Amino acid sequence: MRLIALLDTSVSSDNLGDEIIMDAVRYELLDAMPDAYFTTVATHDYLGRIGRKILKQCEFGILGGANSMSSQMLRGANWKISPLDLSPMQDKVVLMGVGWQDYHPNASRYARYVYERVLSKKYAHSFRDSYTLGKAQQLGRKTLNTACPTMWRLDAAHCATIPTTKADKAVAALTFYRPDPDNDRKLMKQICDSYGKVYFWSQQAEDWEYLQSLGHFDVELIHPNVRAYTDVLENEEVDFIGSRLHGGIRAMQKRRRALIVIVDNRAAEIGRDTDLPTVARDNHAKIAAWIQGSDPVRIKLPTEAIDTWRNQFA
Repeated sequence: MRLIALLDTSVSSDNLGDEIIMDAVRYELLDAMPDAYFTTVATHDYLGRIGRKILKQCEFGILGGANSMSSQMLRGANWKISPLDLSPMQDKVVLMGVGWQDYHPNASRYARYVYERVLSKKYAHSFRDSYTLGKAQQLGRKTLNTACPTMWRLDAAHCATIPTTKADKAVAALTFYRPDPDNDRKLMKQICDSYGKVYFWSQQAEDWEYLQSLGHFDVELIHPNVRAYTDVLENEEVDFIGSRLHGGIRAMQKRRRALIVIVDNRAAEIGRDTDLPTVARDNHAKIAAWIQGSDPVRIKLPTEAIDTWRNQFA
């Protein structure tokens, strides 16, 4: 039996988007390695004694998505690696749909040292966009641009089932740590004026408080968990409009229209590579036009790269 460590980006995370990512990661890995036994360790916190023991015992580890790569490792990095973690991780970690944290510079000398120690030389590493791929190629490993694992099933047949006409209801989402009160207030007014009922989903707890700071909007709060959000998507005809990337991708997974408002490098770079439906947050004319009806969704999936990454574990 193959023992594989799953470096889980949803552990110790305050962002429900990481749960959506890890749902897709697990789904894809069970397809790629159905005979494997997966044991979970954290990435948003240091490994600790048990985590280091797991990595030592496992054949290799797979890090699932999120903004895990960074120019700095000593502070502010999403992937927490202490000097004690380097030995058990030595040449063992395989990246799966990982992104670069913001528009940061290239990896520092210490970050390069860490990545060169822990990233597998045997297996190809998967990145979510061309920008991250360019940053990672400096590390001298086999690299692939596969888009985010949450998108791997958004093929042409699936996208053909996503409506192009306006629904009666909408789900809105905002990002509290990328505030733009003027544009976000206009966005919420557009949504509330255009739909008979509007839900709001907090991908992070502070999103709801941020919405309230913008004024009063007649919205219904979806319970702040992925299951409640998924239930709405599966049981009600809704459109998604908002700045939460994985909230929008989840909607598309459930065959709902989605327009993702760009607030950082994630949606901007993935949208540029794949034609994921995105819009600048100040382009209210384009948002208004999309609400009334949109073009068919045609995601450009890098299927050859995805298959190459999957098949290397056979």
